[in-house]
Amino acid sequence: MDKNKSLNKKKYNISILNLNCGNISSIYNALKYIGVNPIITIDKEEIKSSDGVIVPGNGNFNHVMKFIKEKKLSDTIYNYVMVEKKPYLGICIGFQILFNSSTEDNVQSKGLSFLPGKLKIIENKLKIDNFSLPHIGWNTVTLKKNNCILNGLGNNLDFYFMHSYIVLDADYSFVTSTCEYGEKFISSVEKANISAIQFHPEKSHDKGINLLSNWVYKHVKN
Repeated sequence: MDKNKSLNKKKYNISILNLNCGNISSIYNALKYIGVNPIITIDKEEIKSSDGVIVPGNGNFNHVMKFIKEKKLSDTIYNYVMVEKKPYLGICIGFQILFNSSTEDNVQSKGLSFLPGKLKIIENKLKIDNFSLPHIGWNTVTLKKNNCILNGLGNNLDFYFMHSYIVLDADYSFVTSTCEYGEKFISSVEKANISAIQFHPEKSHDKGINLLSNWVYKHVKN
């Protein structure tokens, strides 16, 4: 990406929700690079006034949802995303908590339920050699829909993954890409103001930076 590509006239404020899940600084630095103003926060007023929200990180589904409830962020996130229809980007755990539920670590946990679907552990249905969990490393995603934040990133859509759970029973009308590891799974979704990806753009070099830039230009700037 051309870092001089201008977002000039307004300095867009992006709240990065700090849910104690890691990878916050990498996302922060990537957003600074593309010319927006990232704010690491769980302050309700900062979230409400921001131009976009990113929920990143590796984390346990149940622990993250408990943290959201303990900090009384559920209503703030719901109003921001579902009522005001402002831009949301979920990364890894921020992708997973959008859905109805998970049984991670054999604990039944409710998600935000902004999108239909539930989380299940990856199974080696494809009988690949040396299968192990978590699924860590580079993998190729297959684009399923045009006019999404994955467009314009080139022919080889390789991104960095780090997860053990995938979404089941989702509405495929908003699936924008899939991937395979052990079995085929959903790697990204996009529905109106909601964008979410299972992989880590902050670990995916130039393609990851360009994906974040696409999100800003497609959803935050407009």
